[in-house]
This record gives sequence, structure tokens and C-alpha cells, in this order.
Amino acid sequence: MTDINVAHRPLSEDVRELLNSFGDKDIPVSALLERIEDRGFGFILMLVALPSGLPIPAAGYSIPFGLVIILLGFQLISGRHVPWLPAFLRKKSIPHSFVTSFLEKGIGVLRFTERFTRPRFSVLTTNRLFRSFFSLFIMLMGTSMLIPVPLTNTAPAFSVFVMGLGLLYADGLVMALGFCLSLIAGTISVSVLYFTYYAGLKVGHSLVGFVRYILGLGPAPWA
Repeated sequence: MTDINVAHRPLSEDVRELLNSFGDKDIPVSALLERIEDRGFGFILMLVALPSGLPIPAAGYSIPFGLVIILLGFQLISGRHVPWLPAFLRKKSIPHSFVTSFLEKGIGVLRFTERFTRPRFSVLTTNRLFRSFFSLFIMLMGTSMLIPVPLTNTAPAFSVFVMGLGLLYADGLVMALGFCLSLIAGTISVSVLYFTYYAGLKVGHSLVGFVRYILGLGPAPWA
């Protein structure tokens, strides 16, 4: 079970200490995972959801990040409290230049979220039943991100970002907010898919009618 006191310690401070401790050296993935401890799920969910959750073009992000979100959601449902990564990934090192440029900017985001997040209604983030329930929706949002159709990526990714934030700080209120956003995002995705399917049928029917008209097998589709 998540240690609420650990969850409340500012992650921005941990990241800053980690950067300073390695100096100009590359940072092993294993060291990063150890530093964020059992807050890893929330932290990684935020990292992979943020690029697609922003209202700007992010071609190529949604599918691989959606797969990662599905994998993390499955691990949460299975009862894990620390993210699992294959050994070859844990042994990899993150170039210091990348860490400096990426995490230094991310620290600002973390500090901003730390202003209004704190452990409250923490049973929603620590109880396995609740974690599994929310994780199911995290997986559904990740699945939506795999669909190459506009409007099925941004809202689901943002809801995952908010739920990751709730997990990170053991904040059940934020987790519940992320869940509500996932319901809205799911409604948007289903609606978009329905209208896309319906429009596709209409276009397909018109094309078939036009081909039949060209071949002399039927009337003009516009008649």
C-alpha cells in the first residue's frame, strides 16, 4: 500500500536532488525508478499522457504512449505498487542533456501541481479495489489513444494525466476528477467513432452508386 507520507513529499525536490547527484553523468533508468519509489505509476502516467494531452498536434505520440498506459493500467489492476520494466530497459541510461532539458522544464509543472494537490480521500488511491476500478478506465483511455481518428486522443490522454496526478500525490479528489474527465473523454470518443462510421457508410454508399452509374448499372446517385 502506498505510503501517504512518501506520496506527500514533493517529487520536484526528489528530481532536483537526482539531477544534482549525478552531475554531468547519464542517469540510469533504475536510479530514476528507485528515487520516485512507489509513486512511479503516477509519475510515468503523467509523463506519457502529457504530450498527447496537450491541445497541439502530437503526431506519433498517441499510439506508443497509449500502449504504455495500457501496460501500466494492467499492472495496477494486478496489484503492483511499483512499475515493472524489463531488465534491459532498467539498465539503460538517460542522456544527461536530455534529462536536463526535459525534466528541468517538467519540474515547473510538478511544482505547480504541488500547490493544490495533497493526500485526501486517499483510500481512493491506496485501496486495491478502487485502484483497479480507476485503472480499468486508465486502460480504456489508453485504448482510445490507439485509434487514429481526431478527437479520440487529447481528452483521454488529459484524463489519464489527471488520474496519474491523483496517484502521484495520493489525492483521491484529483483521482475522482480524472475519472469524471475520463467519462467525458469516453463519450467524446464514442460519439466521434459513431459519426465517423455513419459518415463512412454514407460516403461508401455514394461511391458504390457512382460506380454503378458509370458502368451503366443504375441511376445517377444524385438523381
